[in-house]
Amino acid sequence: MEVTDPRLASVKEYLHPSFTGNPGAIDLIGLSEYFAFGETWDGRTLNEGLRRKWLHPDIFHYSPRQGISLKEWGSRLSSALQTSTAKCLDEEEGKRIGISLSGGLDSRCVLASVPEDMVRDVVCFTFGNERSSDVKAAKRVCQTLGVKKHIIVPISPTSIIHHAMEEMMLTKGQCYVGVAFSHEVAKVMRRHIDVLMDGFALDQMLGGGYLDEGKIRSVVMPRLPKYRLFNDEELSLLLKRMMPVQPIIQDVLRQVRREGDAPPDVHDQFSFNTHILWGQIGDLAMLEQVKVIHPTAHESFLQVMLQVPAELRFNHQAQREMLLNLNRDLASLVYANTGFPASWPIPLWRVGWYYRRRKYVLKRILGMSNPDLYVDFSGWIRHDPEFKDFVESWIRKPDAYLDQAMVERLYKEHIDLVKDRALQLLYIVSFRMYLESMRSG
Repeated sequence: MEVTDPRLASVKEYLHPSFTGNPGAIDLIGLSEYFAFGETWDGRTLNEGLRRKWLHPDIFHYSPRQGISLKEWGSRLSSALQTSTAKCLDEEEGKRIGISLSGGLDSRCVLASVPEDMVRDVVCFTFGNERSSDVKAAKRVCQTLGVKKHIIVPISPTSIIHHAMEEMMLTKGQCYVGVAFSHEVAKVMRRHIDVLMDGFALDQMLGGGYLDEGKIRSVVMPRLPKYRLFNDEELSLLLKRMMPVQPIIQDVLRQVRREGDAPPDVHDQFSFNTHILWGQIGDLAMLEQVKVIHPTAHESFLQVMLQVPAELRFNHQAQREMLLNLNRDLASLVYANTGFPASWPIPLWRVGWYYRRRKYVLKRILGMSNPDLYVDFSGWIRHDPEFKDFVESWIRKPDAYLDQAMVERLYKEHIDLVKDRALQLLYIVSFRMYLESMRSG
């Protein structure tokens, strides 16, 4: 019988963010990370006096096992997830259970792993407007499983504006105002449940969300990371004092890489120890209202998942096979990101993904509102008077760290449809709100 690595049990601890130290001056490395990647890594924050508890980079490590068929991996993964979910639920016996259900596969897999005699009583929450693809897909999942209570929580510009400062203070500036709606969502949840189940980035850890064909075939490490909030040229114009970001990337890479690791595994280890861990900062508002549990971060599931080879993680192959084992009916429902069911051939999935991506990009170029999204920041900044006034009021407030001429240029480019700058603008607003919270104590 295979022995579970005892260190994997510690992963769950770091999914509930906590901080040490006392506030000081702005951390210039953290500031450069924040605007380069939209996040801060390795426990660093925007404040040089504060550190976030961070998982040791050696713990989350892929050790792929070859010679096992995709079908067998689906069986092993589904069994491991059912075991993990049962253990998590046993610890919460007698409590009201809910799940954050999107149109993706991670939350769908977790819901499918709940014992059949309990699943109908799980309260499902989906965020966004009724026309969004996430809401439509989540509704079909609930109908298929016979879930008794499915609560749609709309997200409005007002809900973000009202809680924006609260979000920046609670997260010590690690997050951004775009997720401030979670405070109202959490209060809605508290009225219905005691414990919230979360799929914890399963789409990325098992679905190969950060991999592509080039990384799968590569024998050398690709340049990391692929995603940038501001590129180097933009960053040099925005920040009055910019710290080079390549040394930051290389430092994390050295920590997560072991000798003999295949490049795609290193890439996903890098992503876990940066973007995925950082992203849990968004749970703080939820944790103030309900307990959050992560079956997909339980050691009995991680032990199996970390053995799946990258070529089978890619394109959600292993994840799709796991869902087929858990519940074939759910696998036959549409996946929001592609518009096709999880059980359909991967080439069709890719066609669906490219079509939806092109449609999304075209709407951004034309400055059109996009009701298919659960939030439409780009359209709100241009067309919603309340949200536009909120963003503009912070854009017009100079600070000692950002070049005001560049800030106003970005805003004008967005309003004039030159380029979609919505996310960049919201990060500027977030940083300035955090500065204000530091001044006010």
